[in-house]
Amino acid sequence: MENKLNVLCYISCAGPNVLYENVEDTITSIEKNINTNFKFFIHTDSEDHKIEINNILKKLKLTQNLMNIEVLNESWAFCFNKFYSEYKNESEYILFSHDDLMIRTFDFFNIAMNEISGFEDEIGWIGFTSDSYYRIGGIAVQQSAREIFCKDRNTWPRTFELHKMNNGYEESLLDMPLSACKVPGIFPHLMLIKSSNLEKIGLCPELGHYTILIDEHWSLQTLVKNMWTIWVPSVFYDHPIRGDQRRVQGLVNAEKAEVEFKKIWGFNYQIPLTDQIIKEVCDRFPNTNINFFNDKNTFDYQYLK
Repeated sequence: MENKLNVLCYISCAGPNVLYENVEDTITSIEKNINTNFKFFIHTDSEDHKIEINNILKKLKLTQNLMNIEVLNESWAFCFNKFYSEYKNESEYILFSHDDLMIRTFDFFNIAMNEISGFEDEIGWIGFTSDSYYRIGGIAVQQSAREIFCKDRNTWPRTFELHKMNNGYEESLLDMPLSACKVPGIFPHLMLIKSSNLEKIGLCPELGHYTILIDEHWSLQTLVKNMWTIWVPSVFYDHPIRGDQRRVQGLVNAEKAEVEFKKIWGFNYQIPLTDQIIKEVCDRFPNTNINFFNDKNTFDYQYLK
């Protein structure tokens, strides 16, 4: 396709916690740091939001970077699947972003492409480093990669780069991976995927109205399809921004998401996951990457290259 985008960025501005200051900061940080040919697709659930978001784009002089703003009061899965089905051939990569984050690393897309060079068709979702809990708040909470079936899964939030910490955050104990590595899963704040690879993995299931357990599902589905979920540690972002101004705190529709997730995977995604549960799930998918992390700790970094 001529004039195909490198990245089409999908942002959902819906639900009770939409804050226009956040939306502006998110859009600004993506445009400032992506450094490639891209456009935004923005989903929202009200005409008022659409008007305000259009005003933000006009203010930032970014209307030329808008593919569409669609008003649709449906579940996140329904809206994303509709978007993907209609626009999957418009762009080489799809970037999904929450509407309350700030990317801090310039040229993050090309950094990610360099990290995965030569392995593009083997990779599902790509995630980055969410470090604001400990960088700003001084709280040892890890929110970059998912531990899922790893041996030290029950030590979260002190997993991956925070695994050495016991009594709060200590910068001297930070243990970051050196380059892109294979991980069981990533958090859903900021996720990048090759559009054709998402076709292989499959569309988003209806787990609930919002994104709860979608990242866990997509991560497991990636492994089942013998592809890899990747963490690029050298790209940083802050999330959530203005978290204290959220109208609704905590998870919404979590119980429904658990029920729907169990229908697909046969277990409740809960802490702790027993070894027996993990074995039963892995036995259902022999000879796939889903078995790869079971005998490893999160900090036993499995580098892509």
